[in-house]
Amino acid sequence: SGLEMGDEPSIASRQLSSIANRQSLFSTLHSPITSFSRAALLRYAALLHDCAKPKTVSVDADGRIHFYGHEALGAEMSVMRSRALRLSGDETAFVKTLVAQHMRPNQMARMPALPTPRAWYRFFRDAGDAAPLLALFAIADCTGKRGDATREDDCAPSRRIAALLLERY
Repeated sequence: SGLEMGDEPSIASRQLSSIANRQSLFSTLHSPITSFSRAALLRYAALLHDCAKPKTVSVDADGRIHFYGHEALGAEMSVMRSRALRLSGDETAFVKTLVAQHMRPNQMARMPALPTPRAWYRFFRDAGDAAPLLALFAIADCTGKRGDATREDDCAPSRRIAALLLERY
């Protein structure tokens, strides 16, 4: 997975290391919300982030597959799963935010121009203190699509938006 936090750095963390203040990100990842660190909750959210795709799959007239609304439905499903696992309210809300917002950074990365100040404001308002982790999530989500077949330049837009996101946070 792109979000491994063991001894071997993941593809995503190697790519992020070139753009982020590693100490600051490390501190953020390992600071607890209540019982669990943000790193643990990020891994949990990564596991759940596409859980609603089977329920939202559609095929357009050209035969392309879409998953419209999977992030919103997935966020609600993550709340149900988190409650079943007895996560705290703050942990549940944090995971819900990660799942609900996981597509936003890469959507901004695909825009022809940089996000406007208003777009940044809305992103940070919606993401709250999950914003720095969504930078890592954006890179991990990009690298996870092709795994080992991911080329260095495949995720360049994700790295650029992650750097801007961390700079503005």
